[in-house]
Amino acid sequence: MSWKSAAGRLLGLSATDIYFLKSLRHSWWLRQFYRLPLARFDVPELPPVDDVDRALARRIIAFYQRATEATDPIGQRSALWDRSLESFQGPLVAALRRRNEEGLAHLLHAFLRNQIVRGIDPGDSYSGRNWRVHSLRLLDALVSLAEQLGVVPTESGQGRAGLALADGLAPLVGRIEDRIGIKIGAPDVGGPYGLRAGDALITMNTPEYVHVAWRLKEAASRHCDGRLEVLEIGAGFGATALYFLRLAEVARYTMVDLPEIAALQAYYLGKCLGAASVSLYGEEEGAPIRIIPPHALPDVPSASIAFNQDSLPEIPTAAATGYVEWIRDHVTGIFFSYNHETLLAGGRFAVTSVPAIVSDVGGLERISRDLSWSRPGYVEEIYRPVGRPRSNRGEGSDY
Repeated sequence: MSWKSAAGRLLGLSATDIYFLKSLRHSWWLRQFYRLPLARFDVPELPPVDDVDRALARRIIAFYQRATEATDPIGQRSALWDRSLESFQGPLVAALRRRNEEGLAHLLHAFLRNQIVRGIDPGDSYSGRNWRVHSLRLLDALVSLAEQLGVVPTESGQGRAGLALADGLAPLVGRIEDRIGIKIGAPDVGGPYGLRAGDALITMNTPEYVHVAWRLKEAASRHCDGRLEVLEIGAGFGATALYFLRLAEVARYTMVDLPEIAALQAYYLGKCLGAASVSLYGEEEGAPIRIIPPHALPDVPSASIAFNQDSLPEIPTAAATGYVEWIRDHVTGIFFSYNHETLLAGGRFAVTSVPAIVSDVGGLERISRDLSWSRPGYVEEIYRPVGRPRSNRGEGSDY
C-alpha cells in the first residue's frame, strides 16, 4: 500500500478526494474553508427514458458497427485507454456490441452518474461521504474562471479566502454569464449533479468546460477570419463543444474520437441541440455537427481550427503524430492545444509531449504558451501552420 493510500484510509479520503485536494488552485482555502459556502451537491431526480433516448441509442449502435468495421490506422488506443474501456466503459462497450438499444438508452440517460464517463468526468465518484472536498474543488474552479474573466479580483492567499463568494454562488455565476454572454448552467441531459446557483446547476467540471470554450473562442477571434470550421480531436462527452457552439458562430464542427467515447458525444449533443443537428459517420451528411472515428479523418478536407483537450498526451506517439501531420497539412487557421505534460499513475503510462510532436512533425509555429488559470499543470498553446495565410481555404467545402 502506498503512503497516499494509507493516508487516504486514515483520513477517510478516496483517491478521487486526494486528487481534488491536490489540484486546488486556491490552496490557502484549506486553512479558511469555514468561510466558504460549501454545500452538498444537488442530485436532481432523473426523468424517464423516452423515445428520443431510444432513437439516439439506435443510431449510435449503427454508427458503432460502421465505425468498428474498418481498421483504424492512426487512432490506436493506448494502454491507459485499453484499461479504461475494459473497466469503466465496460458496460457501454457491452451494450454497443450486443446491439442492446434499450440497455444503451438507459445507460446514456444517466451517464454522468455512472462509471462509463470516468476518465472524462467524475461520474459515480460522488457518494456524498466527503461532500466538502467535492464542493471545495468546484468552488475553486468557479472562482478561478471568474478571476480569469476579470469579473472578480484575483486572490493572492494574503487576505480572506473566498471573497468572490461572499454574496453567494448565484451572483458570481451571474457575473460570469454577463461577461461571456451565455448561460453556463449544465443542461438536464445525462443526469448532471452539482451545486445550485439560482436556477443553474453547476457541475464539477462546468467551470473548466466554459473556461476552455471561452479561450478557444478568443483565439478564433484573434487568429481566424471568415467561416469557422472546427475539428476537435478527442471530444470527451461533448461539453466543451456545446459551450463553444453557444459562444461562436460555427459553420461545421467535426469531432474525431474512439467509437466508444464518440457514443457519449452523439447522445449528449443530440439531446442538447436536437438529433437533426448531429450526423454520425456513415449517415447522410449536412448537419452542422459531424462525429467520425479516427480512420475517417483523411476524408476531412480542411478546418480553420484544430482543437485538442486532454487526449493527445494519452495516446500512442504514432497516433498523435498522425493527427499533428493532418493539422499541418489541412488547417488554415490555428491548432489550439490544452493539455498536461506529466506522467500518469506513477509513471506506468507514457505521456506524449505535444510540443515534442509538433517539433518533430515541423511546419507549425507556436504563437503562444500559457498556464491554465483553473487547472494546475495544464498548458494552453496556440500553433499555426508556417507560411499559410490567415484565412479559411476550406470555405464552402462539403464532405
